[in-house]
Amino acid sequence: MEFSFRTRNQWLQELAQKELDILVIGGGITGAGIAREAALRGYAVALVEKHDFGSGTSSRSSKLVHGGFRYMAQWHFGLVHEALVERYHLMQLAPHLVHPQSFLLPIYRNQLVSPWLIHLGLFLYDWLTFGKNIGRHQMLTVDRIAKEVPLLRRENLQKAALYMDARVDDFRLVLATIKAAVFQGAIAVNYVEARQLERKESPFLVQLKDRLTGEKITVRTRAIANASGPWCDAVLQQFTGHPRRHVRPTKGVHLLLHQDRFPIRHAITLFNRRDGRPIFAIPFSPFVVLGTTDTDFNTTPEQVSTHAADVKYLLQVFNDYFPDVQLQSTDIISTYAGVRPLIYEQNKKASEVSREHQIFQSPPGLFSIIGGKLTTYRVMAQDMVALLGKFLRQRYGVRGRADDLSLQIPLWGGRIAHWEEFYRQYQQIMVQEGFSPEAAHHLLTSYGSDVVEVLQVIRQTADGANRIHPELPYLWGEIDYHLHQEMALRVEDFLVRRLHIYSLDAQQGKGVLPALIQRIAAQLGWHPHQQQRETERYLEKIHRDNQWRQVSI
Repeated sequence: MEFSFRTRNQWLQELAQKELDILVIGGGITGAGIAREAALRGYAVALVEKHDFGSGTSSRSSKLVHGGFRYMAQWHFGLVHEALVERYHLMQLAPHLVHPQSFLLPIYRNQLVSPWLIHLGLFLYDWLTFGKNIGRHQMLTVDRIAKEVPLLRRENLQKAALYMDARVDDFRLVLATIKAAVFQGAIAVNYVEARQLERKESPFLVQLKDRLTGEKITVRTRAIANASGPWCDAVLQQFTGHPRRHVRPTKGVHLLLHQDRFPIRHAITLFNRRDGRPIFAIPFSPFVVLGTTDTDFNTTPEQVSTHAADVKYLLQVFNDYFPDVQLQSTDIISTYAGVRPLIYEQNKKASEVSREHQIFQSPPGLFSIIGGKLTTYRVMAQDMVALLGKFLRQRYGVRGRADDLSLQIPLWGGRIAHWEEFYRQYQQIMVQEGFSPEAAHHLLTSYGSDVVEVLQVIRQTADGANRIHPELPYLWGEIDYHLHQEMALRVEDFLVRRLHIYSLDAQQGKGVLPALIQRIAAQLGWHPHQQQRETERYLEKIHRDNQWRQVSI
């Protein structure tokens, strides 16, 4: 299945000619899930994303598929149960992307979160899986903790809980969901913006703009699913002209550093001793992700960035719990910031706002979804498509399939019966062919069962098995695969999301930029002016994302 700049151009021409049942606006995890669910139900569906797929909130998360232990304290048992069950399902649908992760939760005397409440919460956390657990929690003594996390602060430490959740490559989950939707008949295009409603009643006429060429296209659709996340209110105002606040955007910042500087075997859940907020340290060998903040954000989502205050907040928490480590801002390889599209609720702290989702309709046929979390995106998609289906049935007599296939058909790359056996078999083959263990691990945990096609491209490319960056496991042949099978169109698409060179290289990919642009330009037909523009755009991103370093912390 080709999923490239060529299919993108063909689909744009097709959109101008056909009538859709559903137009999905937003190519993050929520929109991807809606497109897949709608396609599985047999609807004529297209997804448009004004930037790259997953480039907003969905690639800037804590990289977790989890029940949300902290929501237990807010009595959101229904949400936690739903998320724990979905955690289990996602491990079946995408075993290459979603992996078990052990978490250590230290319990101290006199902490803001009561030890007895943590005990009770963990028992309920196990129970709420309703038999779909991936490992029950256990309590560790101080001596055992000293062996597991020797650098953790011992003062007033009583014990620790060891429990299980899961980690994920969030962008890969988005892309696997979108490609699964396309395989079922959906259209999905990036860098296409929904500009306005030319007709404001169903069937709608929606004006789209190709942000790469400037071309405008009008598409006819019976219903619209606004899954634009933090852009939801802006889309509604642009479409209807009626400003109304539905979204409370909050900012989450994460830091990345080398595991040598912060050596941990388990992920660690900590509570900030000043405000009680939970903070995570998650190992992604040989790196560690530290996060996250949760503060109100009042500008446009495109302008979200890390501030020195965000970095200071996180470093203070970890240095409080790891006094012998004493992390400095110079230890940070990179940071990333995202905006959560939470439900607007007055008189609540940002961290107290519900993570449940909400769907509303206005005008008839235009449905919007806000809130929710990455873990529960499949349930959110089902709820949205159920409402869309009811509307289509009542208004047009259009009926989708009644059978639920979303748990029966894996995500793209997820056709793997036994992950451990699959991993061992293919890693052995790849190492025998000359791939390093690190490169083999990266390819298997990124592409899953699609690794066969990826390897074919790598073998057919002259320098395909060569590393792009000497210290990272990414290969030049992957660039060709991204061009032809993952609709990558700009430098940022390659270095930031499909590969994580931007986040994991201290120079953020500057050293490989000229060779990469030359390679992409040869296949996409970029003239020198376009190459220069792409270079400048990427360097501007590096500058913007690192402005926090100019402030003393």
